[in-house]
Amino acid sequence: MNNKRVFYIDALRVLSIFSVVVLHICAIDWYTAAVNTYHWQVLNFYDGLMRFCVPIFIMISGAFLLSSKKDYSLKDIFLKKILRVVTGFLFWSFVYLVFCKDFEIASEADFVHKWLTGSRYHLWFPFTIICLYIISPILKEVCKSKKACEYFIILWFIFQCVGMATGIFPSLNSTIATLKVYLTPQAVLGYSGYFVLGHYLSVYDITKKVRISSYILALLGVFVTIAGTGYMSLRYGSGYGLFYEYLMPNTVFVCIGVFLFFKYNVKGKAFTALVGVLSRLSFGIYFVHDLFIYILNHELGVRTGFINPIVSVPLLSVVVFTLSTAVAFIIDKIPFVRKYII
Repeated sequence: MNNKRVFYIDALRVLSIFSVVVLHICAIDWYTAAVNTYHWQVLNFYDGLMRFCVPIFIMISGAFLLSSKKDYSLKDIFLKKILRVVTGFLFWSFVYLVFCKDFEIASEADFVHKWLTGSRYHLWFPFTIICLYIISPILKEVCKSKKACEYFIILWFIFQCVGMATGIFPSLNSTIATLKVYLTPQAVLGYSGYFVLGHYLSVYDITKKVRISSYILALLGVFVTIAGTGYMSLRYGSGYGLFYEYLMPNTVFVCIGVFLFFKYNVKGKAFTALVGVLSRLSFGIYFVHDLFIYILNHELGVRTGFINPIVSVPLLSVVVFTLSTAVAFIIDKIPFVRKYII
């Protein structure tokens, strides 16, 4: 892959950033609504359907950054990639800290702490992508060999994803915790597997048989996410979030299926230009969207239960996505500034 526009990648970015908005709209009431209500189960359905969103962003970054067709120097990585994320994070964390009134600031040191560590829940992602950028030269060496790439992905899936899934069995917690102490290769933990997986799926041709299998597993993954979360939440009487985790096997299967479906089936046609613009603005939309969710929730008192949640969730998501896109588009027109805050 190269730096030229790739339509299916652009389309994946747009779908993923819209899905992030849907997740965070659902989060308004997911933690407070009773799990045995129709309202909560609708939120669970929408939330469970969109869990691929953040991993897909990471896979896209890996597809570009680990490509053998583009050689990023350490200078490029730090001054072009990481610097943009750092400045964008610092700007938007400050904006949220000043604008949002649900913060309690005990002192100047507390203000600085909240500013530098992320003043809103969605600002964890810049830290993750920065870490992946930092180790990308090492991962790129791994990706020069198809077999090494496959080996890395397998290790990641076993030690990270399957390891996380063992949390479903609380009776084995002490045994599993002990084993994790002894069997924890840190290099293949976290989101690096998605980074390498994005490269692998973008570069190598996947047979039709494997693709069909991945689509079936993706559908199964969605079912496990929604049904598992619903069942365990009813069992415990409160929201059970383990199946939602981005590093759970069910989520991995969904991400693989979605990525491959777009690679082999989504082609650019009439909306190529629009999708390209939205894709380019996706990082800015990510930073700004929670500002409008905050306004809807805290300033206007609009929650997902103001009408039937089947309608309210997509409706509010479209409103927030549209407003966030407008802000990102305006900022994108400001010379110099656009390079560092979106």
